[in-house]
Amino acid sequence: MKKTVISEKIQGKPLVLHSDNGSPMKAATFQVLLEKLGIKNSYSRPRVSNDTPYSEAMFRTLKYRPEFPFSLLMKDL
Repeated sequence: MKKTVISEKIQGKPLVLHSDNGSPMKAATFQVLLEKLGIKNSYSRPRVSNDTPYSEAMFRTLKYRPEFPFSLLMKDL
């Protein structure tokens, strides 16, 4: 996560990381890292297996827009 934030120059931007409820994603050390990087976390609903495909489908739609990612970056200016 830290390498990605640095390489993509997105430190301080409003970011949300959506993941499943797995123990690696909920580990205290990972949570501390996210907090340091200013990233909010979002989890799938408990015992619901179809949350992640919806967020992935939304991202795919967004990713294939001609103005992506510039539309997101310009929105913050």
